[in-house]
Amino acid sequence: GFELSVLCVGLAVCRAGDRLRQPGSAKTIRAGLRTAALLTVVCTLYYGRGPFGKYSAAPILKRPDASGTVSTLRRFHDGAGRVLTTKRLRTHFMFDCPTSPPEAKRSPGDVVILDLHDSMEPVEEFRRRLVADEATVPVYSKNFYGRQFAVWRIAPPNTPRPKLPFMLMMSEAEFSGAGIEVPQSDPAFSARLLRTARGNALLLVRLRERVDNDVELNLEMSREGRSVKHRLCFGDGVYPAYCAQPGEVYFVQLPGDFPEQLRLTVTPVHDPLAHPPQDRQSTSPKRL
Repeated sequence: GFELSVLCVGLAVCRAGDRLRQPGSAKTIRAGLRTAALLTVVCTLYYGRGPFGKYSAAPILKRPDASGTVSTLRRFHDGAGRVLTTKRLRTHFMFDCPTSPPEAKRSPGDVVILDLHDSMEPVEEFRRRLVADEATVPVYSKNFYGRQFAVWRIAPPNTPRPKLPFMLMMSEAEFSGAGIEVPQSDPAFSARLLRTARGNALLLVRLRERVDNDVELNLEMSREGRSVKHRLCFGDGVYPAYCAQPGEVYFVQLPGDFPEQLRLTVTPVHDPLAHPPQDRQSTSPKRL
């Protein structure tokens, strides 16, 4: 948007210069100046940071700086293939490497990069097909202020899948002895909070029975009397809950120190390809 705005301004200046060279152009120039002044006032009220601005710039200016996250995502393209991603992320790659939409036919060497919380282009249906593909290998995930970015690489046939460092298998007895219990809303899961040696908090979420949807973990933590909300994806987004077996535990370190209080809400992710509960055992997708 910024580049296009600069181009439009440059074209307007060039056009105004052409008009000045033509006879009788003073009237047109004065009308243009009056229009520009009126539009300035209207845009200030409509888009500005005033109390009546419909599209205030204040929320945009307060957004966290994502340049570091974007730079990290860009490093996963090694020049061997394409970057398959959605429209919003594609603009960060399209001038440096070949790009395609995520539903394009995949080839070894391609990199798939998804923002799982992209409101412009929901990706859950595509992700379900992606993680069921034996050639898809997860390589990176990043939670940025509640938005989950996930990266997969399309590997040659018979490439072994890497072990995910944030997943482990625990028995019910082992899990019950870890930390303190955290009440949550879904009977298919159980959760516990564990204090690390450095005083930080480790959240453990164990799958008790097979599920057909992925889930989001919505946390509300109390720290020094103030409430902090945080949103996570089960399995860091690259290992959805419907891929996990009963007994598998997803663990993640929470930001900041050990919270005074913690509320956890497990929210199913809408997935048009999910099967009804009675079909769970026979129709579950392949595991990562």
